[in-house]
Amino acid sequence: MATVQGFWSGEVSSYTQRRIDIERILSMRTVDTFFQPIVDLQQMQIIGWEALSRGPAGTPYERPDWLLQEAERVGLADEMDWLFFTSALDHALAAQLHGYISVNIRPPSFDSVVSYLYRSDLLDRFGAAKLILEVTESAPVVHPEHMREAFQPLRERGAFLALDDVGAGHSNLYILAVLKPDFIKLDRRLVDGVAENPSLAALVMAVAQWAAKEGIGVIAEGVERPADLVALRKMPVHCVQGFLLGRPRRHQESV
Repeated sequence: MATVQGFWSGEVSSYTQRRIDIERILSMRTVDTFFQPIVDLQQMQIIGWEALSRGPAGTPYERPDWLLQEAERVGLADEMDWLFFTSALDHALAAQLHGYISVNIRPPSFDSVVSYLYRSDLLDRFGAAKLILEVTESAPVVHPEHMREAFQPLRERGAFLALDDVGAGHSNLYILAVLKPDFIKLDRRLVDGVAENPSLAALVMAVAQWAAKEGIGVIAEGVERPADLVALRKMPVHCVQGFLLGRPRRHQESV
């Protein structure tokens, strides 16, 4: 089979070849980080950035969901998650971006990441008040009470906790109520078409009103249409993110 930049390019490869590919990515740290703006909905100003990882460009592993899936198949998902996380922080430090930096983390890696941040000087160098640890829905949150308690020392130092893709995947309402994050990010499937779909609008309004009572900030993801942006401004939604506001860019392009 032909290869792209040294990586397997066939649709199906052997377990051994996939593991070699993943180990090579891990050892060479050949991942990139893009930053997508998070915009204050009322002021329409950028207040932060979400760090989004990408695999080696031009390879079958460029898509982060595919890369994590393949890493999980060969037993290296935690290692890949750690690479994504540390690479995102490295790029964020280099970029010197203004505002919050939201960094994704899978639930299985949560404890190790929190422990590392607590023990290292990274929060001091990075600025704890700038960091949002964003728990993704790629795996279920098994023990939200433990997750909330484990994060508390970082919260006391100024860091924030967010729950991604609320309304889809594993981010169910029970986890939301128990975890009590600082921010919730509404899944794009709730946001796309909210201007024309009364059922979506009612659901987004209900979640946003509940969050407001709990003191939780609401970020709507996947905003791509002006009509949806207008509709969201009439709701207790604090921030928006999506192609309409800005596409993900490398840090050199985001400054």
